[in-house]
Amino acid sequence: MIQYDVGTKVFGDWEITRVLGEGGFGKVFELKKESYGITAVSAMKIIRIPQSESDRKAVLNMGLDEESAAGYFRIMAASLIREIQVMSALKSHPGIVSFEDTHVEPHGDGIGQDIQIRMELLTSFQDY
Repeated sequence: MIQYDVGTKVFGDWEITRVLGEGGFGKVFELKKESYGITAVSAMKIIRIPQSESDRKAVLNMGLDEESAAGYFRIMAASLIREIQVMSALKSHPGIVSFEDTHVEPHGDGIGQDIQIRMELLTSFQDY
């Protein structure tokens, strides 16, 4: 599994610069990319499925074998990917965060994946 830390490269040449927040579904990071003297910034949400080793073990303890557990987590990921497709379709709406890119990174053990969603970086209402 990828460790998402400051300095980690994602989406090719985007670099994680800081953690913006964390919630029930994952973490949000600030990204930076420099190209031809232009610095671009973006945000990235990581949704890890399963979220932890204990989540993985809980599914296996329900009596599922490794292959069935992998299928269970693939179904969860497919549901989230459908939501990402809706985000993409609505990205030009002024009241919705603009979706930029997505990537699914399978976990090395074959059970689960990380869904990386790159989106526009917004200023929080409190900071604004």
